[in-house]
Amino acid sequence: MLMCSRGKSFTLGALAWLLVANVSCDTADRRFVRGTRAYDSGDYAAALKEWRPLAEKGIPHVEHRVALLYAGGLGVRKDLVQAIQWHRRAAEQGYVPAQYDLGNIYLNDLHDYANAMRWLLPAAEKGQADAQFEIGVMHDYGFGVPASHIEALAWYERAAAQGL
Repeated sequence: MLMCSRGKSFTLGALAWLLVANVSCDTADRRFVRGTRAYDSGDYAAALKEWRPLAEKGIPHVEHRVALLYAGGLGVRKDLVQAIQWHRRAAEQGYVPAQYDLGNIYLNDLHDYANAMRWLLPAAEKGQADAQFEIGVMHDYGFGVPASHIEALAWYERAAAQGL
């Protein structure tokens, strides 16, 4: 953890993104906190207003939150195209929650099994239990892959080992 803006701590990765994006830690910190407070109070439009400028700078955890607003129609009209765009930006940077959510949209909303596997697999390999379970389901029912109860069981066991 590194310290930034009035003693707030950031992981090295988050601080690096702030620096690369040319956003002051203080400004990013305040915007993110204001957006989070707005989100927690149900004012999703205000959350988007605070988070979108940070997401446009390429900060993956904020891109992911913006994607969740579009995916759920929170403060905006539900828009899977926008949700996919924002999830993809974060997922391409290796942000595991975005990889899982993007894969989940492809699997459950669009039934695009190739893209579902493309995004679920890296999340599952990094230990994301829900992604491991979804890959198990894909193998269990042959969604985009040859049906294999043995392969499904292996993925289910990985998810179960984490309490899922």
